[in-house]
Amino acid sequence: MAQTATVKGKFKHDNEQFPIHYKRGCLQVFTNPSGDLFVEDTRSGVFMRISPSHPDGLEFTTDGRVDPIRVSNMIGWRVQRR
Repeated sequence: MAQTATVKGKFKHDNEQFPIHYKRGCLQVFTNPSGDLFVEDTRSGVFMRISPSHPDGLEFTTDGRVDPIRVSNMIGWRVQRR
């Protein structure tokens, strides 16, 4: 299995099982031990989870509202806290 590049020494919750792969501004991307990919807006705490084991492949883990939007003729998602 190929090694995934991480932000050197950075882990979500200071736990090595949750490496942060990308962090810039208010956006960070990390994985969990199951290989699920999480995209987090650090300002609001809203997460988007992409799970290879989830039947639909895409799962939002938020108690907020998720709305589809058009972005350059593609589908985007607006995720808001309630």
